[in-house]
Amino acid sequence: MRARTAVAFVALGLVWGTTPLTIKAGLLADWQPLWFCALRLLGAAVVLAPLLLTSYAGRPLGPAGWRVIWPVGVFGMAVNFGVTVWGQQFIGAALASLIAGTQPVTTALVVHLAQRRVPTRRFAAGLTLGMVGMVVVFRGAGVPGPSAAAGAAAVLAGVTIYGAVFVYIKARLGGLNLLRVVAGQNLIGGALVALAAVAFEGSVRLPGGTQAWSAYTYLTLVSSIVALLLANWLIGRMGAARFSVLSFVTPLVGVAAGVVLLDETLDGPTLVGAALVGTALLATLGPEAEALGPLPAGETARPDGPQGGP
Repeated sequence: MRARTAVAFVALGLVWGTTPLTIKAGLLADWQPLWFCALRLLGAAVVLAPLLLTSYAGRPLGPAGWRVIWPVGVFGMAVNFGVTVWGQQFIGAALASLIAGTQPVTTALVVHLAQRRVPTRRFAAGLTLGMVGMVVVFRGAGVPGPSAAAGAAAVLAGVTIYGAVFVYIKARLGGLNLLRVVAGQNLIGGALVALAAVAFEGSVRLPGGTQAWSAYTYLTLVSSIVALLLANWLIGRMGAARFSVLSFVTPLVGVAAGVVLLDETLDGPTLVGAALVGTALLATLGPEAEALGPLPAGETARPDGPQGGP
């Protein structure tokens, strides 16, 4: 992995690793789940809007570009974030991180179904080892009742949908400017979640307090802009399957955040689980590692093209 890609990968792992904790903090500060998600996405689109008026953002998307990014806005933003935030009101941040860590497996399955390509033995072994490591790290996380079960199922649905979006991004977004892509997907996703919020939560009730607005600001500026720019850029260079291994990193970041911010302690099993995940990363992201086996006989790979961006 090249140095610039590695730095972006680590930075995105830090952001996504702290995002479940931040979402939970916002919900505990009395944000309505769907309005919290909708206003976060719309806020990101508003922040990016002035940049889209400059030449720095490249050519406008045009009808063809909007046709490409609308599925990302609908499924990657509205559906994924909507069901994830809704589900997190019933479960803890630790369990949400554990469920999010299944994304490499679900993404590999989506790639297999979409392209009829199976993971290489090394990559499959790395996925298995990473999953074992995460179970060890979060061995105490459980689903105590039907509400929490529904919340966990919603988060799993969001993870699976987002894995499919990774595959779509790799195949279709090459050549489009990333600022315009991120602004467009936030706008589409925010508008759709806002409609759902009106239907299910009624009028918005803005909370007060520093915690509520600190969580909102972080999710809007960092998780919905910086993270999406990094994610789209990395998917174009790593492929959907290898990029999804980032989900093994984010739970470890959540554990570290608990140690630093909440004075939690690391026990032996947690350290063992972290070591297993680290080994899995070496197996799946090493310079000689390949994520997917060869294409079926008679088929050729789709031309992805480079990701456009600033």
